[in-house]
Amino acid sequence: MRTQYLKPLARRTYNSVSGQVENLFELWSLYEYWKRDFAAARTLNSIAPALFGTLHRSALQNSIILIRQLADPATSRVRGKQRRNSSVLGLLAVTFGDTMAAVPGNLRSQSKLFEKLATPICDVADKVIAHTDLAWGLDEEPFPTMPNGRFEDCVRESRRFLSFFETNFGLEPRHTGASRLTAEAILVVKELAHRAEGRSGSNP
Repeated sequence: MRTQYLKPLARRTYNSVSGQVENLFELWSLYEYWKRDFAAARTLNSIAPALFGTLHRSALQNSIILIRQLADPATSRVRGKQRRNSSVLGLLAVTFGDTMAAVPGNLRSQSKLFEKLATPICDVADKVIAHTDLAWGLDEEPFPTMPNGRFEDCVRESRRFLSFFETNFGLEPRHTGASRLTAEAILVVKELAHRAEGRSGSNP
C-alpha cells in the first residue's frame, strides 16, 4: 500500500492518533527524566517548587489519560449517538473498515499487545482521574499503583504500532528520535545551575 490510498478520514485520524502518541512519549519521557535525575529535580524544586511539583504530577496524569484515550474502542455512544474515537482501534476501523477483517496481521497483533498493556493503566485512569474514587480520596483505600515498566512498555508499544502503520502505507515516520521536551528541560536545568553558580561565585 502507498500513501495515496490512505483516505481523508483515515489520514485525519492518523494525524490525531500520531499526535497523541507523540504527546504521550514526550510527557512520559519528561516525567521519567525528573524522576531519575535527582540533581535536576532539586534544582527546579529549589527555585519553583509549586511549578515543578504541578508539572511533574501533571506529566504522569496526562500520560495516563493519553494511554486511556489511545486504548478507547473504535466507537463510543455519546448523548445517544455513536461517535468514532481517536484511538488505536479507531484508526484501524476508519482505515480498514468497521469489521477490521482486512487489518494486516502485524497491525492486528500490535494493537492487541498495546491493548493488553494499557488495560490495567486504564483501570487506574478510571479510578483516580476520570472518575475520582471517593474511597481513595478519603484515604479509605490505598492509591492504586502501577510498576514503571508497565508504563514504559505501553509508551514503547504505542510508538511501535504507529511505526507499523506508517510502514504499511509508505508514510514518512513522524516520531523516531529522542524526547525534544526532555532535551529542552535538560538545557533549562543546566542554565539555572550555571546562573546559580555565577551568583554564588560573585558573593564576597
